Amino acid sequence: MWKMQLVVANAMAWDANPEYPYQKEQGVGAIIGLALLYLWTGRHALMDILRRAWAGRWMPTAPIPEAISERTTFAGVCLGLVGLVVFCTIAGMEAWVAILFLGFTWQRSSL
Repeated sequence: MWKMQLVVANAMAWDANPEYPYQKEQGVGAIIGLALLYLWTGRHALMDILRRAWAGRWMPTAPIPEAISERTTFAGVCLGLVGLVVFCTIAGMEAWVAILFLGFTWQRSSL
């Protein structure tokens, strides 16, 4: 598809900017779009998991009992993310940049 963009850009004389098709920007937009799509399509399952983690006990809607409860898993993920943000902040990143970086990295790894 992007080759067609190059052909159209050349025909319309839009190729004066060497970065024209903006492949990196389109890639980031696609990643953000996929992340939002994954969160939207999995919202019911994610809310069910969060509900069970918040309750802290086995619920009738839960699948077979796991070795580690949802609450323990959720707490571990949260503590791990906080630890990574602290580590990145100590390394010299701003906290908001570290959160954004870890969010993009986590979403990218789930593709």
